[in-house]
Amino acid sequence: MGAGHLGHGGPLRTGDEHQAGAGRVGQCRDGLRVDGALAVQAGQRAQGFLAKLGITTSYVMVNTYLYSVYGQSGGERHIDDAAIAAYRHRWFDAVVAENPIEAIVTFGHLAKEASDQWKATPTGAASTVPIVSLLHPTYPDSASRAQGPNHISKADAMKRLCDDWNIGLTKLAPVVTPDAAVPLVPYGVTITPAEDAVIPALDLYDRDWPIWTYAAITPPAKFVHDLDGRRGLGVSSLISGGCIVSGSSLHHTLLCNNVHVHSFGEIDRAIILPFVEVGRHARLSQVIVDAGVRIPAGLVVGEDPAHDAARFRRTERGVCLITQPMIDRLDG
Repeated sequence: MGAGHLGHGGPLRTGDEHQAGAGRVGQCRDGLRVDGALAVQAGQRAQGFLAKLGITTSYVMVNTYLYSVYGQSGGERHIDDAAIAAYRHRWFDAVVAENPIEAIVTFGHLAKEASDQWKATPTGAASTVPIVSLLHPTYPDSASRAQGPNHISKADAMKRLCDDWNIGLTKLAPVVTPDAAVPLVPYGVTITPAEDAVIPALDLYDRDWPIWTYAAITPPAKFVHDLDGRRGLGVSSLISGGCIVSGSSLHHTLLCNNVHVHSFGEIDRAIILPFVEVGRHARLSQVIVDAGVRIPAGLVVGEDPAHDAARFRRTERGVCLITQPMIDRLDG
């Protein structure tokens, strides 16, 4: 089982630490930190690993977690969460039941733990699919940043990753069926740019890449008011069904279903999860808003880094995570 998107037979985008199980390989990854560059690089390395086996389309990717906004530490805290594990096991069971899986690959120790937990279930115990556990694609980056006795140079960490992945290639090559026959070329002491796969741009409107997920039955999105200073509009944004944008402007923003944005607000570079209500005169920039949050009128986020960090979880790149408990503390 693996990272990226479950059940798509195509190039890996990004994701959490994962397992891969191919219609041949299944992949599973655990947590990446919130860092676009690292996420993309992890995808390129993992996709390049599969390419060395001749696997280009016949695989399934499953994240250990639905998404990672809390980073590796969040993954560590929730690895034994029974509800998350039960949900994840349902995906694993479905993948094995509906696909001729020949091997499972785990990237990272959280993914291995997720795989071990699944093997303890009736379906997992009955499965005879071989499981190959490997270091995470970002291991050289995380290991070289570690302090104390666990510190290792990035060059040494990269060599360790390559040695580990070469063992994985040796184990997988005899058991997986390639999409295209290729000679098995092991890694050297590092992963070269030529060994990183090119990650294509994701086109949500590409009919050849259907979205296999739950779709809420909602009314169309609605934009209301057309007055200077109170105009409902969205520019370079994705607005889901059931949303109401009432006299506010959105730029480079994703609204999930049933979000209500009240008047006189400005939202830029935001991801807002379902059933959020944004009060009047709110200004939000570079935020991720958790589901069901009630943003109070006049809240400003994204303009004062120090103030943002004191109230919300803020990444090095200036992205703020906003949850309802964080909002509730503002009134405390």
